[in-house]
Formats: sequence, C-alpha cells, structure tokens
Amino acid sequence: MRSAVAARATLSGVAILYIALMPDLRTMDLSSTICAIATPIGRGGLGIVRLSGSKAISIAGRVFQSASGRGLDEAAGFTVHYGHAVDPANGGAIDEVLATVFRAPRSYTGEDMVEFSTHGGPVVMRRILDVLISGGAQMAQPGEFTLRAFLNGRIDLTEAEAVADLIDAKTSEAAAAALEQLQGALHDEVIALRSELVSALARLEMGIDFTEEDLPPEEIASVMDRLHRVEERIDHLLAGYQRGRVLRDGFVVVLAGPPNVGKSTLFNRLAQDERAIVTDIPGTTRDILREYINLEGWPLCLVDTAGIHEATDLVEKIGIERSEGAIRAADGAIWLIDCNLDWSGQKPPEAFRDLSQMPWMIAVNKLDRASNPQEAVMKIAAHHAPTFAQIPSVVGISARNGDGIDSLIDVIKGWIAQMGMTDQSAKITINDRHRAALLRAKDCIVQSLHAISDDHAPELAAFETRNAAVALGEIIGETTTEDVLSEVFSNFCIGK
Repeated sequence: MRSAVAARATLSGVAILYIALMPDLRTMDLSSTICAIATPIGRGGLGIVRLSGSKAISIAGRVFQSASGRGLDEAAGFTVHYGHAVDPANGGAIDEVLATVFRAPRSYTGEDMVEFSTHGGPVVMRRILDVLISGGAQMAQPGEFTLRAFLNGRIDLTEAEAVADLIDAKTSEAAAAALEQLQGALHDEVIALRSELVSALARLEMGIDFTEEDLPPEEIASVMDRLHRVEERIDHLLAGYQRGRVLRDGFVVVLAGPPNVGKSTLFNRLAQDERAIVTDIPGTTRDILREYINLEGWPLCLVDTAGIHEATDLVEKIGIERSEGAIRAADGAIWLIDCNLDWSGQKPPEAFRDLSQMPWMIAVNKLDRASNPQEAVMKIAAHHAPTFAQIPSVVGISARNGDGIDSLIDVIKGWIAQMGMTDQSAKITINDRHRAALLRAKDCIVQSLHAISDDHAPELAAFETRNAAVALGEIIGETTTEDVLSEVFSNFCIGK
C-alpha cells in the first residue's frame, strides 16, 4: 500500500473534522483498541479474530498462552506464534490457536494488530472475543478496520472501496477489476490528472500575479493543451462506468410476459437450480426473484417477475407493479410467449415496447409442444417484432428441456458486448461516486477552457481549474465530506 496525504496520515487537520461530524462514525473512539470476528459467522474449519490499536498486543498477550513461553510483547512484526487462547479470569483454555503479530505502521490499519487463527466454531470465536472485550478492547463497528487504514494513510478512498468490491465480487472478472483498483490503478490516474491541473493552475496564477498584460500566446497554448489532455483522460475514465457497474451489480436481465408462459421454468433453467416455484396455475409468481449467474466472467443478474396482465387481486396487482418497475430498471428484457396459446394477444404493454434504450428479446417458448416449431417462431416474429421501437431478437426455446437456450444466451452476450463491456481499453472501472466527481471536474475544465479562449478571463479560468482539482481530490479522499465517508464505510461488514 502506498502512503496517502499527510492530512490523513496523522489523523489531524480536516480529516479528523470529517469524522467528528459523521452521524454514523462520530461515536468511534479512534484511539481505542478494537476487535471483531473477521470470518463469516457459522461453522467452518478456521476462524479469525482480530484486534487493532495501540493496546492490541498487550490485550492479546493476556489472552494468549504461547507454547514457547514467550509473550507477544516480545514478538516482532509479521511473526506467527503457536499456543492457546485462555480466559485470564481463571486460566482455562478456550482454543488451540495461532497468533499473528503486526507492528505499526506496517499493518493493514497502520496500527499494532494481532490476529488469532482459531477453529471455526462460533462458540469458540465468541468466547475469545468476549475475553478480549473484558480485557479492554472495544467491539469494532462495520468497516472500522478499513476506516483506520484510510485515516492512517495506508489506503486512499478508492482502495477502501476496492476492498468492499473484492469481498463482494461475483465473478473472477469482477474480482480482477477490484484488485486492480486496490493496487492503485484509479488512484494513480487521479494523481496524474491533478498534477496536470496544478501545473495549468500555476501558469494561470503566475500570469495573474506577475503580469499586467494578457498571458503570452505560448502560455495560453500550454494551459489549454494540459486542460484538453485532462478532459480526454476523464472521458476515458467515464467510459469505464458501465463496465464497473455491471461487474459490481450484474447485467440485469428481466424475464417478463403474461402469466404461465414459462418465465419461472426459464429462470430455473438458467440458474441451474429450482429457485422459482413452477406450477400450471397462472400467477404463481407474485414477487421479484433474483439470481446471479457467471456468464464468462460477467455477473448476469436474472430477474423473474409476476405475469403481466389485467389483475383484480390486490397482491397480484402489487406483483405486477413490481414487475413493471423491474423492467424499467433493467439492462435488457426477455418477453416470453407461449406458442401454443393465442400468441396474438401476448404482446407487452406499449409503454415497455417503447423503451428504446433497452434491448429486448422475444423468446418463443414451449416449442417442444408445438406441431410445427419453426413455423410458429416465424409467424410470431413477423407479428410481434415490428411493434417494438427497436426490432428485438427472436429465439425459439423450450425452457422445459433446454432447446434453444444456447441461442438465448448468445443474444445476452451480444447485449453485453454492445454496451462496451468487453472493451479492455476502458479497464479502470469506476462507481457512481467516482462518476459524479469526474463529471463535475469535466464541467469545470470546460468552463475554464471557455474562460481562456472566449472570454480571455484568466481569473475565472484559474477558479474553475482549482474546482476541477478539488473534484478529483474527492475521488481519492483528499477532499471529501463526512456523508461520503459514512456511506463508503457503513457498507462494510464488521471485521473488515
């Protein structure tokens, strides 16, 4: 991990003010020693209980009984010690453990840390946690270990977010993108962009302070060239937004259609699990079901919905309203049609067919029961496809026996490619927070360029350039607010 700005590294100045004002984090005593179970609750082969803070080694040392007879206070950093966790109140052994010692500042949090590797039973880990708290440690709040890493300059805000993304990664592609951000890809890019802006700002302010005439043409050209380079790089970063969103949240595909056309059967087929209840009774599905599928490294979020029709039952109406909301929020939608029923009346509502920004697919289902499957697909395609704002793909399938599923998946892969997901040139992924800051920075740069070229106003150009640098600083956490920090770290699990 690289060093961060001095304001954060010393827990002083403006950074500590942010923490003092945060509604969710202001109760944290950042001078205390914290502890938490760092592994998921439940039975497992191994578990980890961790401490961080100035008293971490002394508190852990009272709980740890080394087989060598040496105390943890003598242990060097990055060393592992075998022994037992004991209850200091009575000396009784709790578990056979390994104690790993990390010395400040070379630890995850930048503080002294100890991690106990225990057997993965919840009772054992809870008992160790209880004796640590009795010995003076405090229970960590969600994300507090990573918050301390940020405040102590071990990581910046983009790297803190990457930790959460890496934990939540649904595919290997998502994990690789999160790891790249954790290793500083976005951090380094933002630092380089801010350096360009600072150089442009220095030239503008030097011209304002030390000359009574306009900036020389060569200086104006140099400033504008730098601003254009930054604007171009920001556009390149913005191109990674959709890719980042899909890797984090999944490419959302909604299965929609009238009742009893096979949506839940197709959902189960694609999910390779009996997730949805399937019956011959129309309207079985009344709520939204979601399942993530790994589609060649891309997380595909499948959404099964209630059948859309004129309903009189209140619960069914609510389910249909949720279905309509899911369609509007999707990246793509599959409209299922039962080719054995009156397919001429199975069109989606016109409001959905006009959602031209979203790709549609018509899946002609239950072909295994059709007397002439090929003819049924051709007739349905000719009747339904022209009614959409953009001509949809049409595939014939049998959700029950799997016929045509490969073709359906190929269409979804095409949707992903059309969104630029497979464009490796936009490799750095960004989230909503990064995107908002980048857009603000770009707007300031555009205003600065106008002030130079059109208005010949270097003071205004300097003001906008400075604002652009501040906006970029928000991305890495050099300039941010208590609300942003609260939102980022409150999404973490306890123990991380």
